[in-house]
Amino acid sequence: MPWPHCGHQINDDDVCPSCGLSKQEWTIKFDVTRKFMIGSRPVVKVVLLDAQGEFAAGQQVKIALPDQSIFEKELNAAGYAKGTSKIPGMAEVRFPGVEGKILCDHPEAQAAGESYFVPTGKDKYEFRLAADVSDQVDTLLRAAANGTAFCEKCEQRKRERQQAEAA
Repeated sequence: MPWPHCGHQINDDDVCPSCGLSKQEWTIKFDVTRKFMIGSRPVVKVVLLDAQGEFAAGQQVKIALPDQSIFEKELNAAGYAKGTSKIPGMAEVRFPGVEGKILCDHPEAQAAGESYFVPTGKDKYEFRLAADVSDQVDTLLRAAANGTAFCEKCEQRKRERQQAEAA
């Protein structure tokens, strides 16, 4: 493509007949390269399942992130929530209002009351509400104290009847 210089129209690969400059020498060059980082922020992903393995949708989750921010949200329909942090590290996960023990298969999730500490990263941490066994324990203790026989099937039927009547 011709370019104007010293009153002449000069082709790209030719030099100016008046001053001897080429287009490449004459062109002003700017450093337009900008450095930027591509990446993602550290993230904590959690899923909560009930004792039967169904998603615990609507349950509140509270995550204390490594950057000292607090993420509070209701789990979505798939029992899932995600919190992002400005820095990587360990996050504390809580499920406020959940009674009983919560289990997690990941070795990093250490039980400390109702809190679990999990590292930020790509993993999704799956928590499960433990089955409530308090009724079974009470029945066993009464049976042991009375010296009576205990039948798990009979007790299961009894609990099902009580649940049906309560509903």
